[in-house]
Amino acid sequence: MPAADVPELLAGLVDRSLLPLAPDPGRYRMLETLREYGTDRLAGTDDLGTVRGLAADHFAALMARYAPQLRGPGQPTALRVIGAEYDNTLAALRRRCDTGDARGALALALDLTWYWQMLGRTSDAAHWLGEAPAVPGGGPTPERACAQAIYLLNRGDTRPATATGQAADDRAAILELTDRLLAGPELPGPYGALAALPLAFLRAERTQGEKTTPAIVERLADGDDEWLAGMARMFRAENAGEIDRTRADVEAALGCFQRLGDR
Repeated sequence: MPAADVPELLAGLVDRSLLPLAPDPGRYRMLETLREYGTDRLAGTDDLGTVRGLAADHFAALMARYAPQLRGPGQPTALRVIGAEYDNTLAALRRRCDTGDARGALALALDLTWYWQMLGRTSDAAHWLGEAPAVPGGGPTPERACAQAIYLLNRGDTRPATATGQAADDRAAILELTDRLLAGPELPGPYGALAALPLAFLRAERTQGEKTTPAIVERLADGDDEWLAGMARMFRAENAGEIDRTRADVEAALGCFQRLGDR
């Protein structure tokens, strides 16, 4: 069907009460009876898996497009789009996990990490960053290490109490992941900072017994990527012991985010 015919088709379905308008402008809802009928028809022709795969590809591409905009002037639009398609995106993530698409599941989960962080969805982050790296077939990569690190950090926030043995295992895993991430020449994308920055401070505190500023934080704070510089300065401010240093880092971080248009 030509794309030019889609608006007319949608209008006709709305007129016949087969496709209700959703509260959000430009969006529609499908009646549950029609959804079930369509699912049964697709299952009967063995096309259901194909359609679900295409839907997963669509929403993964949508997240890959809008996730970077969460860190710039397109942030309000990106929040609206991702919020509107959030349930569909989780269905796409479930599809990729269930079909053994290790690389696709991991990429989609990592695209959602900053959205989860912004909205405080730590339980979602802990769940999906545990599920996606567990899909068989994915080898050890910096991206997988990032997902595992953020998973451990969020798991600690969502569990009311962790057994002593489990907590010790998590601490050992965190130190190992930190060493692996910091050994590379650079972090794999902005989610690398979400993993490496807090882990670097945790490692410094646990191995040296005091709060020191890890080298990676200093490097990112003085680097050319303004968003990463702002994040590094925010983490450094949270771990600083001197009020003047804290104030300077917070003001510098605010300047970075303002110049980028990140609200």
